[in-house]
Amino acid sequence: KCHSEYFDKLRTHFLCNASVSPSAAQMSETESTQLFESGKVAMIYTGSWMASAFHTNEYTKDKVDVAYLPKGKENTSVIHGLGNVIAANTKHPKEAWEFVKYLGSKEAAEIQASKGAAIPAFNGTQDTWVKSMPNFNLQIFIDQAANAKAYPISKDTAKWAKLETEYMTKAWAGQMSVEDAAKELAQKMNELLAQE
Repeated sequence: KCHSEYFDKLRTHFLCNASVSPSAAQMSETESTQLFESGKVAMIYTGSWMASAFHTNEYTKDKVDVAYLPKGKENTSVIHGLGNVIAANTKHPKEAWEFVKYLGSKEAAEIQASKGAAIPAFNGTQDTWVKSMPNFNLQIFIDQAANAKAYPISKDTAKWAKLETEYMTKAWAGQMSVEDAAKELAQKMNELLAQE
């Protein structure tokens, strides 16, 4: 509840002080995480996978924290996971299968979690990850996962993802309004999806 009030004030500040964010050109020249880790920007939108990098960075490890995403009509976020696979042409299928089974075990999840690598998928091991970096409020990621929606994909995700980058870059650069960019992007994405 207090977070939504904070973001309302923050949004008002940004709207009233248009120069508080680097330009789209500046952001394309330097990764947002590099700007954040050097103190050049005060806030970025990124995922749980960056926690360990921020935890080991001299500037960010004791100066930053995690905040809930601003709430819109729904309190939600996007989530996806990673999987381990075996090459179909492996010369060692039995050994590969044993290794993949181990990677999916509780023991492996606890190791991954204790090192802060990523949120483990094995139920009951997430708390170890949260405690691995006590200077960050990582519980927020676990809380938001409960209301998360699957990362959108389709047969040809790369085609419409490229359009998303193209149109959103124009919006961020002020070449199109966000509303126009979103409308055109939706139309072109729907056309591509209909062709799949």
